[in-house]
Amino acid sequence: MIIGAGTGGLCLAHGLAANGIAVEVFERDDSPTDRSRAIVSASARPAAPRSAVACRMRTTASLLPNPRIQQQGHLLDHELNELLPYRSSTCRSRADDAERPVSRAALRRILLEGVEHIVRFGRKFEAFADGPGGTVIARFADGSAAEGDLLVGADGANSRMRAQLLPQAKRIDTGMAAVAGKSVE
Repeated sequence: MIIGAGTGGLCLAHGLAANGIAVEVFERDDSPTDRSRAIVSASARPAAPRSAVACRMRTTASLLPNPRIQQQGHLLDHELNELLPYRSSTCRSRADDAERPVSRAALRRILLEGVEHIVRFGRKFEAFADGPGGTVIARFADGSAAEGDLLVGADGANSRMRAQLLPQAKRIDTGMAAVAGKSVE
């Protein structure tokens, strides 16, 4: 069982299913279209670059043909002093390993292809417990439960599973924040 139908959870589901391992994904969002934009880097591309999922992502992700359009950003400190500039033109590349901006909704749609039948939307994870015979039971906010041999938390930075399993592992505020936007000339 995988908690979370984000990029990590869905990629893991594909890998497990492709290897004949029974898997089910539980997602708190009510539908695949709940949630904005993601950058898919070369290091995050699927392990099988010629797979149907990888090909679909390359054709769906944005290419920026206009040389006046660039991805850029700046890492700033708390007083807005520039620490590190970032400028990329790799998004204009058609190479398989180029970074490309892609909407989260499109990425989720692509990653759902072939595994949509094992994803349960509207299932907000609440807690887990030991089950009979070494199994684990996942409990959800709607009162339902699921039982399996293994439970994987792919439920993000505010993971309820991590909070239960490792309560001492707290998130640390680094004082950094991200702000993103888009402008067109």
